[in-house]
Amino acid sequence: MSFTLKAAKGDDFINRKEIINEIVTTISGNSRIGFALYGSRRVGKTSIFKEVQRKLKSNEDIVVIYFSVWEVMPKTITNFVRYFSDTVLEAYRYKIPIKRRVVELVKYPVEVIRDYLRDVKISAKVMDEIEFLLTFDDKKEKNYGDLIRRAFDLPEKLAAETNTKCVILMDEFPSIVDLKNESKIGQDVIGVIRTLYEDQKNTVLCVSGSIRKTMEISVLSSISPFYRQFIVREIKPLSKDNVDELLKKNCRKEIDEKALEKIFEFTKGIPFYVQLLGKRIDAVECNKITCQEIKQVIADTLEEEGAILFNSEFFNLSAREQKIIIAMSTKNLHSPGDIAKETKEETSTISTYLIYLQEKGFITKRRKGIYSIDDLVFEKWIAWKYG
Repeated sequence: MSFTLKAAKGDDFINRKEIINEIVTTISGNSRIGFALYGSRRVGKTSIFKEVQRKLKSNEDIVVIYFSVWEVMPKTITNFVRYFSDTVLEAYRYKIPIKRRVVELVKYPVEVIRDYLRDVKISAKVMDEIEFLLTFDDKKEKNYGDLIRRAFDLPEKLAAETNTKCVILMDEFPSIVDLKNESKIGQDVIGVIRTLYEDQKNTVLCVSGSIRKTMEISVLSSISPFYRQFIVREIKPLSKDNVDELLKKNCRKEIDEKALEKIFEFTKGIPFYVQLLGKRIDAVECNKITCQEIKQVIADTLEEEGAILFNSEFFNLSAREQKIIIAMSTKNLHSPGDIAKETKEETSTISTYLIYLQEKGFITKRRKGIYSIDDLVFEKWIAWKYG
């Protein structure tokens, strides 16, 4: 065993086997109900989806498609539709079958793609859809609602053609509303997808989201389009015992109890950060790790890894948003009034920007008038850098 910063799989999982088994068992049955996973960033939602995909891979009656909205770059509607369609087709390539990889096929001119698809044994109607989604012109296609509908209907049509169940595991699903070409696509698109999904018989959709506010808009609240359409599960950080188990299982060095407490205090049980510290601990040149070594590992991690992890997301914030994050991190401030005094801004202005930061997934409103930064390692990095 060793530490990994990629999605965990197999025996690397700690305290996630119950939810994985629940998803796999439910999907493998006759039910069409999917799952909605929510939890903070880096808590392990992607790892759970990837493990579900791995476990179902041997079931020939099920085709599992993992897709992350965050991986669509740049985040335009046409990019999303093309990337999603390509991913769906690649998953079904051996069922249809298409002999060439889709990523290679799309490089050819329209005429070549059309001739190549003629040899694929599939109905003409579905073939027309595949041809369209592989060859539509990004610059000319302006009916974005139709593009979204056609993309989300493709897996259903392929599942019906191949007599399979299609399972879509969509990471950061609510971020679809942020896609844009001329303008943002908006929240109505979630309703369009919900209406389409309601009539499908061969597709199961499972979604995840890191930002509580956007998950409420799309899935969790009583006015959201997908309300009560999923089995909802919150993915929480690991407990202290789980973190100790993960470290003792993978670390090549002995770690004393005070050092283990310090690691949990820093990571708050977020698996990604436990793995990150674990990799650095393995590189320390001593056999037994004490609290002193951990303090140095944490300092080195904030200095060397912090910039890689957090620079881009912090500097993508507006100047006011940055000021608020710095004030909250360095001065331990939580109310709009206190933050306003520190930043020399109006309280009403701070309240507005706190809403923006909520929508971007940086902070959470804990109770009336009290806000906190979600990612405590990010908060520690800001405090280290600007304190």
